[in-house]
Amino acid sequence: MRRLAVPLLLVVCGCAQGDRVQETSLATSTVQGDSESEIRLELSLNQIAAGASRARDLKPQVEISGADLDIGTIADARFIGRKKLAVLDRRSRHVLILDPETGSTHRVGRAGRGPGEFADPWAMVAVGEKLVVTQPVDPAFIVFDSTGGYLRSVPRPVNGDWRNPLFRAPSLRSDDVQNGPEDVKRRLRADGDSAFFHILQPDESQMGQDSFDLGAPPAYVIRYSLDLQIRDTVTVLKAPALTRGKVRAGGWQDYVQDLFAPWPLIATGDGWIAFANGDSAAITVRRATPARQVRVTWPFDRPEITENEKDVANHWVMEDAFRASAEFETEWKGFPKGRQKQLLEQQKNEYLSFHDRAPTITSMFGSGACLFVTGFNVTDNLSGVSRTVVGLNIETGEAEVVRIQDADETLRDFSSERIATTKRDQDGEWHIRIYEHGVSCSASEPDARADSGTRGRQSRRPPVANDVRNRQPPRKSP
Repeated sequence: MRRLAVPLLLVVCGCAQGDRVQETSLATSTVQGDSESEIRLELSLNQIAAGASRARDLKPQVEISGADLDIGTIADARFIGRKKLAVLDRRSRHVLILDPETGSTHRVGRAGRGPGEFADPWAMVAVGEKLVVTQPVDPAFIVFDSTGGYLRSVPRPVNGDWRNPLFRAPSLRSDDVQNGPEDVKRRLRADGDSAFFHILQPDESQMGQDSFDLGAPPAYVIRYSLDLQIRDTVTVLKAPALTRGKVRAGGWQDYVQDLFAPWPLIATGDGWIAFANGDSAAITVRRATPARQVRVTWPFDRPEITENEKDVANHWVMEDAFRASAEFETEWKGFPKGRQKQLLEQQKNEYLSFHDRAPTITSMFGSGACLFVTGFNVTDNLSGVSRTVVGLNIETGEAEVVRIQDADETLRDFSSERIATTKRDQDGEWHIRIYEHGVSCSASEPDARADSGTRGRQSRRPPVANDVRNRQPPRKSP
């Protein structure tokens, strides 16, 4: 264990609680039914991402950067327990456990193929005090205890697209390695202290064996216990369309997934799981106890992707390329302006592939009774994930809008009190920021707004039967 060499940057936000609720709360209405309730947001997530609702600007409480990190590439970051943050270093192939309050750190795992070692770690999730890391090669899941000790691992238990996201076009260098357009971290979420969910799609390279619709591939939400046994498939969502691209040497078929495609999303909190398709204006929240369902809805809003938004995305791709190679940046700056413009147009029109319309929802996290969601804004991030976040208490129906500090800052994880983000600056230096979001995530009774006409209207939607436990992905061939 070591301590961070440089003192952490601590910034305290002086926000008045009464002013915050008055200025940044989002109007909602709630309809109660026997087995289902509906919470409706007044504005769409895309309208909120575009600035239609006032947001409370957050300042980081903790920032760790520079020599403090000693990290090659941050692939993921998750809160573990109440105090610590786990940071996955994909390039160096280990997990760094940080205690921002004390400045202590220790490493988990190392490069290799043995027990507790990583070949190519992609994402992770904290399940209670334990940590589950996933990678596209065997072992697919690796479990560590609260001290970082290796517990168990398992090879890929079912057939699916474990490796495929790496090779789908267009290839982006957002993690300094070959990477497709999908953020694979969104596939992994905890289920309390004893299980976790993982999204898996069919393997398109095995189309001859497992037939499915390339236009709407199924995305299975599979629940695993911490002994790495499959419990069930809780639902089936819709993955973005795949199209066939080039056929490479040796007969390898390229597949393309558009930038800004609508992705399937899941989030979990205390006793509930939420799931949504990225082209829908609704989120289904399923509670375990009591057994009832909540639907979160908003006005449908899927504007067309504009040429300006494509240009902004092109800019982000170039920024990633410059960070990855100083030599390329120097060479680029030596080109005449006309040549730069020509190359940018060629990259936008021939290399990058864009979806025709914006998704309705771009990311989803959960903690306690809070569901955190974002709309689309490419000026904030190449992925289109807005830095403006709606925090919704699914028990009280109250919502608030907050905004993290910078564009090109990646949302990594939420707890009931905090947000973890990462950012890589122009010099290639990583920054980890921790914010206090201030959204109430306790399951308390709603406030006086219930008497003001914003809640309690008659339900117009009947309860929805949605038992999909028997929808199973294809089993792994022997």
